[in-house]
Amino acid sequence: MSTEAGPIAEEQLSSAQVKGRAATGVALIMGRGVAFQVLGFLGNLVLARLLVPADFGLVAIGYTVVNVGKFLAVGGLGYAIVGRAEAPDREELRAITGLQLLVTSAIAIVAAAVAIGVGGAALVTAFMMLALPLSAFRSPAMLLLQRRMDFKTQVKVDASEVIVNLAWAIPAAALGFGAWSLATAMVAAAAVATTVACVLSPTGFLLPSLEFSRLRPILGFGLRFQAVNASHLAGDAVLIAGIGAIGGITVLGLWNFAFRILRVPYILFEAMWHVGFPSFSRLQDAPDDQDVGGLLERTVATVAVAVVAVLCPLVACSPALVPLLFGHVWADASLILPGSALALGVYGPIGISGYAYLYARGDSTTALQGSLISNTVRWGTTFALLPGIGVAAIGIGWAAGAFSELPLVAIRTRKASGARLVRRVLRPAIAGSLTGTAGWIIADSLGVTVPSALLSLLTATAGFAGLMWIFDRDDLKEALGMVRKAASEARRGIRRA
Repeated sequence: MSTEAGPIAEEQLSSAQVKGRAATGVALIMGRGVAFQVLGFLGNLVLARLLVPADFGLVAIGYTVVNVGKFLAVGGLGYAIVGRAEAPDREELRAITGLQLLVTSAIAIVAAAVAIGVGGAALVTAFMMLALPLSAFRSPAMLLLQRRMDFKTQVKVDASEVIVNLAWAIPAAALGFGAWSLATAMVAAAAVATTVACVLSPTGFLLPSLEFSRLRPILGFGLRFQAVNASHLAGDAVLIAGIGAIGGITVLGLWNFAFRILRVPYILFEAMWHVGFPSFSRLQDAPDDQDVGGLLERTVATVAVAVVAVLCPLVACSPALVPLLFGHVWADASLILPGSALALGVYGPIGISGYAYLYARGDSTTALQGSLISNTVRWGTTFALLPGIGVAAIGIGWAAGAFSELPLVAIRTRKASGARLVRRVLRPAIAGSLTGTAGWIIADSLGVTVPSALLSLLTATAGFAGLMWIFDRDDLKEALGMVRKAASEARRGIRRA
């Protein structure tokens, strides 16, 4: 426990050190993200054998409330200290802990009171709320680790939560505790991850403080940052409700399934965000000059090639591979993928890198404006087209929303840095669209067979690699290097787990 006052000592990073830590961080976070996905998938396979669907249903509400509360608990309201020049002091960090503990406790108390009022099985949800205040004590540690670009320690904290959750839930389920095995595992994992974070933090455990006046200079940024997160959550809620109301529960299920297929590129985007914001913040403070515009362009180009390299063969073979692996009842999920992949492949690299840079400059307004524009266009397009063309409207709506937001972030980033980002995604986007379409035609024409899936996959993969080798060889090499490092980290993470 630490009650010592005063600023926290920090090392001054050169631009070369920042870039080195950033490159390592992307590979580490992306690779370990894949490892966590694999472990979670295997754990869920075991739990599915030990529990019944009703057990998962009982904890579904609790998971939703806790996940919404966690984005408040782990640093959100104090996020400005990650990007600013001056180092935080302990009293400021204690106040951040106190504020987030107050907010998360309020959410937990309200949710638990409702669950206790309902009674019976809802008591499981009430117990799960303990995870929220426990996670709030983690805030100072995670903020400092991001500020210092100590990604290895961040991964250790995340790994402790994933592993403890599974190590607790599986034996408890085997002993017959049902839904309580999942609920108690979530609370135990939150407690262990918070303990690990505090032990590894340079400040140790900090007692919360109610001196909120210390947070006045940073609270505006934190509230705007959380407003962006809230707008994304609200956008997803409205989209899900609208799809369910217009298309029915089957269409909603197809969308949920398609979104799970697209989780792989999201791991890269999450890694880029966790690394990008502190990296661009530190580059502004670096003692040597740095061409941030050039760095942004190279980052966007590399991410675009890596993302399209995954999405292109995935979309191309989906008409054959999805029904082949999961059954014909899921075949229409492939119709959602082309529009969704277009949105992720073109807008994703620009949005994630551009917003990370703008946040580092203190601009959190652009992201909120972009989210409002994207949500509005996406809702309108999806809901208007869904009755006529079916599930394909969901992917088209996603692409429409992404392209409506694209000019805002691209123009604001160019004005601030000089970076011309759109041109850096054009070649991989065009190459992926051409070869992905060719693969799709092959899969659709030859039917649901193994040769059809393999031929379409090979056509898209080889075609994309060939075109990029001819027209954009340097970016292709950079992307391959990043993927190799991430794969190595994923293997290492699975072995250690």
